[in-house]
Amino acid sequence: MEFVNLSELEFNEFMKKQKTCDFLQSPKMDQLERTKGWDIEYVGIKDNKKIKCATKLMSRNTRFKKKYYYAPSGFLIDYNDLSLLQEFTINLKKYIKSKNGYVLHIDPKIINKERDSEGKIVEGGIDNTDLINNLKKLGYEHEGFNTEYDLNKQMRWVFVKDIEGKNEQDILKEMKPNTRNLINKAIKYGLKVKELSFEELPLFKEVTLATSKRRNFKDKPLEYYETMYKIFNKDKEIKFLSCELNIKEYKKNLENELKSEEEKYNKMSSNSGKKKEELITINGLKKRIEEAQVMYKEHGDNIILSVAMFMCFSSTVYYYFSGSDYRYMNFNAQYLIQYEMLKYAVENNFKIYNFLGIKGNFDKNDEDYGVYKFKKSFGGHVEEYIGDFNLPITPMYKLSKIIKKLR
Repeated sequence: MEFVNLSELEFNEFMKKQKTCDFLQSPKMDQLERTKGWDIEYVGIKDNKKIKCATKLMSRNTRFKKKYYYAPSGFLIDYNDLSLLQEFTINLKKYIKSKNGYVLHIDPKIINKERDSEGKIVEGGIDNTDLINNLKKLGYEHEGFNTEYDLNKQMRWVFVKDIEGKNEQDILKEMKPNTRNLINKAIKYGLKVKELSFEELPLFKEVTLATSKRRNFKDKPLEYYETMYKIFNKDKEIKFLSCELNIKEYKKNLENELKSEEEKYNKMSSNSGKKKEELITINGLKKRIEEAQVMYKEHGDNIILSVAMFMCFSSTVYYYFSGSDYRYMNFNAQYLIQYEMLKYAVENNFKIYNFLGIKGNFDKNDEDYGVYKFKKSFGGHVEEYIGDFNLPITPMYKLSKIIKKLR
């Protein structure tokens, strides 16, 4: 067997055959990563000209005049093949050292312990404790089992839904009853989900920027969304969706509903026990009509209530970014976006729908519990990855850790 540099084409063809690949490993991402200062190369091991394992290596210079190396989503390798993993690791260390690198960071998308929808460990399920120990034996330092969000790293906890072989009715049945009701209400309100064009991406950015300010996180620049669109749209591997409300149509529907409820009320006998309940419904409709009038004065005919970005790569749909107008959360636009995208996923034979990041903290009192609750309402299960590892290459790695602690 021979450790070799791989061409982009060789790596891409090998990657597409692997079950564990994701879009972060794709050579299509290179264009974007290079704008951030990353250098990119591909290496692997061949046996009689056949690739046995491979990885994408990203590197950039640090203030120490040494290179930091990163393999996004880890290696394309059978981690349970200890001899192959050991040989690959030894060769990677030699290669990275020859390139003036001092560390290699990896974050494999490998399940740690199998979990159910509640985040509880499944008895007798997947357990990769031995795999973690093998990595440690080979010199990889584990960064621990973090349960919080870390915006500087890829997500360790995600919520996933298996959709292979399912249809729209299956998807609906697996949702919480209240989720189905919210989707039906959104449809009743007249909300419409549409795919945004490249020229409409500034509208997407307006919503995500407002959301990031409200929730205190840094939004991606517009150039990021535009570059991702250019890279992945040709092969239909990316979708930017918006959920919009035609306020004029919405107000008209409310007025028709009010007229119907008032006719029902007038036909009721004076001693009907339901007359009081009907009056509450009527007053509620009148209030919503007044609110619609205010919305129309402020926004005109249409308003974007929510947006979301999805990656459709290999066999997986990833729910990547989103934003909503907090003033109109009661329209439940994000529920309708998820429903439409789930329909698209099953109609186009995707196998996995990955809602991505959640916390590994399932305490109902946690401030971010609502994110988990929202994703869980569509059905699925929690996935916990094994986490981040660093492979020290030179003594500079230990020095960098000391400096980081001092800071």
